Amino acid sequence: LGPISGLLTGLLASSFSPEIDSKMAKTLGVTVFMIVWWIDGSVNMGVTSLLPIALLPVLGILPGNQVCKCYFADTVVVCFSSLLMAYAVEYYNLHSMLAHELLRVTRGWGEAGVLLSFVLATGFLSMWLSNTATAALMLPLANAAYVSMRSNNLELSQDPVHNPLYPNVTNATTSTPVRSNTPSSRFGEALDLSVAFASSLGGMATLTGTGSNLVLQATLAGAEGDAQEGVSFVIWFLLAAPISLLCLLALWGILWMHVSWGMRLAISVPKEEEIEEHK
Repeated sequence: LGPISGLLTGLLASSFSPEIDSKMAKTLGVTVFMIVWWIDGSVNMGVTSLLPIALLPVLGILPGNQVCKCYFADTVVVCFSSLLMAYAVEYYNLHSMLAHELLRVTRGWGEAGVLLSFVLATGFLSMWLSNTATAALMLPLANAAYVSMRSNNLELSQDPVHNPLYPNVTNATTSTPVRSNTPSSRFGEALDLSVAFASSLGGMATLTGTGSNLVLQATLAGAEGDAQEGVSFVIWFLLAAPISLLCLLALWGILWMHVSWGMRLAISVPKEEEIEEHK
């Protein structure tokens, strides 16, 4: 299906649009060819990504040396290096060690400290790894922390009168824990969101933190005609790191307010008399 779609696209483009020359029509056909194979998954994605190396020189669009240079551009090599670093971090369990160390330092703050630990750990890792790799590494740890905190909260909620998480609850009539609006539920949502947003906010701090930063650096370097005078790593870090840190702290504050509001909603349970009045 892929080769047929690409062939038909190239023929139709060159036939019905006189403004499109043969090379443009062939390039469009190759693009459609690759898109179809990417969508239907009939061929391994790695094989599909290498099709331009074979097709562009054969079709006379570009010589092989120019095509291969695009595969080893600075942005591609740095992204590939970040994936290798992510594998090394996962292999040696460095992300878990970093998260546990931050948890040890901030454990006296309770749930707020746990949330801050994940925000800072995810943001720091995202400075050197890709956003997707960082999220993939930290999300299992966040889920484990959520399960642990939720279990502790449910054990405490078995005795709501003496539960320090619910100091205002005095008229408890049942020992069944409430699962839908408990602070633990809000806390789990905040942990997942902290990993998602901190992965992006931390990537702002360094030039290699995310692929879009490298694209911008290459664009500026091409506009100025000198890759070394575009945006250096140090200049980018000095400008972007303070902004990234402020955004991470703001993220922690917003998510903690989300958790706090969940606590207040969980303890504002209407009394039976109020329910009867509204019937």
